[in-house]
Amino acid sequence: MNRKPFLIINLVLLIGILGCESRFEPLKESDEVFSMFGVLDLHADTQWVRVMPIGESFISRDTSQTDVRVILTNIASGETVELNDSLFQFSDTYAWNYWTIFDLNPNQKYELLATTKNGRQSSADITVPSVLPEPVVEYDTERETGNISGLSAPEDSLVLAQMKYRVQPSCAVEVTIIFRYADTLTRMPDGSYEFEFLNDRPIAQELKVPQGAYRVNMRRLTIATAGRDWPNLSELTEYEIPLTGAGSNVKNGTGLVPGISRRIIDITPPRERCYPTR
Repeated sequence: MNRKPFLIINLVLLIGILGCESRFEPLKESDEVFSMFGVLDLHADTQWVRVMPIGESFISRDTSQTDVRVILTNIASGETVELNDSLFQFSDTYAWNYWTIFDLNPNQKYELLATTKNGRQSSADITVPSVLPEPVVEYDTERETGNISGLSAPEDSLVLAQMKYRVQPSCAVEVTIIFRYADTLTRMPDGSYEFEFLNDRPIAQELKVPQGAYRVNMRRLTIATAGRDWPNLSELTEYEIPLTGAGSNVKNGTGLVPGISRRIIDITPPRERCYPTR
């Protein structure tokens, strides 16, 4: 398996970790209070952050996390909001995700503060980057070719550029295939960027079928930028981050909650998978 730089893959991890369990087990006891994972996305309708107490195991089977308050504050304006809690279950493990529809402002600093009923706290300082305009998309669905161009703030890092497909050979099992371009695209000093791709053949090779001999149920483009405080942990995997604490912006805890600006565009409307006729 080819390992991509953390700068690219861990945006996917931080977003995806809200929907799956982590298998990390701490190696030693810690006085830290919470682990916090997620992103503050300028262009999202709802912000989600996972906040979990640090205990004997990173995999929680305890549903009794109560009286934990998670507050998001705009440092400049002083405006605050308390996040709502939601308990998610994955098999026999549980995770607490906190959410809010609080509107974020570009180029602003925020504090995310989690407090136990006994007053113990973990916090993260987060900088939200500039507005990311929607890209210009030219796409040929017959050959799965695309030309993507756009403009981003030159002071921000372009941390994610990807195409995600849900495909089926005939009406067999649906497969998700992702191609990433952030480390190969052309980006100019003014923040403009452009990249091209031809994905028909790579998709066919992944499915082990002739070119065009598959059904595409989703074509989704994602572009994201982050500010200068985005960590560069190219030598670490997602499993090593909790172990080392490297790149964490969480005080009295562990984890990572950066600010991003993300655009998600469905090239064609997603459709349901097909099933074999009997």
